[in-house]
Amino acid sequence: MITLLEIELQGFEGIKLNGLTIDGNPITPLLIPSHRVYMSSENWSTNSQGVNVDYLAKIMKETRRNPDSAKITYPYKGIKYKQILRMPVTQLR
Repeated sequence: MITLLEIELQGFEGIKLNGLTIDGNPITPLLIPSHRVYMSSENWSTNSQGVNVDYLAKIMKETRRNPDSAKITYPYKGIKYKQILRMPVTQLR
């Protein structure tokens, strides 16, 4: 488990987002499964984070695009790390 300190949805347009939750819980701060595979003390890979991100969206214009990535911030051994998680992009009309 890691403590998720912050999440920022990126690359969206035409919609205003609010009510962000992770697996139905508010985000401040939240323990989530890390699902990390440590290859050595120097490197690791991250498979699916295993969490569902939900948000409310207000339509601002006719053409809109859902977030395409999320930047997460979490602490590890006293240092804050930032990681970008890619999400499938859906173009809406």
